[in-house]
Amino acid sequence: MKSANYVPYSGNYHVRFYTDGGSSTQENAYLSKQVDLQKATVRGQIYFSSYLSTTLLSDNADRVYLIRLSTSSGTIASAGIIRENGVNKWVLNANGGQTTSSAMSIITERYYDVALNWNPSTDTAELYVNGTRLMSRTNTSNADIVRIDMGIINTYRVQGPLIVYGDNFSISDQ
Repeated sequence: MKSANYVPYSGNYHVRFYTDGGSSTQENAYLSKQVDLQKATVRGQIYFSSYLSTTLLSDNADRVYLIRLSTSSGTIASAGIIRENGVNKWVLNANGGQTTSSAMSIITERYYDVALNWNPSTDTAELYVNGTRLMSRTNTSNADIVRIDMGIINTYRVQGPLIVYGDNFSISDQ
């Protein structure tokens, strides 16, 4: 097992996002990039650590958003994980609603290649994990993306400590 303080996906550098779960509302620790894009694919290697906790998310409706695409007036799409019916699932939020998928199990101590794609010509946000398209949602926003966030963007109802590592983050307008 790798050290809890050093878990790069490749090379010598990575980023560690941490929340202690002590807030009754939400906590965050993330990177933010100002952009001016009509369409985008945001990708990163995401690692969920079990170093401080035996379970990733413990209660139903616990949520952690890992990637968010925003316009000047709000969020186009965000992706992450949610606890639903006792199972940790991938979640895609767009247009005020969410879609979940348990098609790919979420376990700790391994990296996942997570990508959020926004295509304005079809008004579609898509979540890919390890190259597999897990789900999509439509959003009728016609505004440009002005900010991209990656890391622990928001937690909802997470009561325990959470460590998420990120590596190889990239933004593409293709």
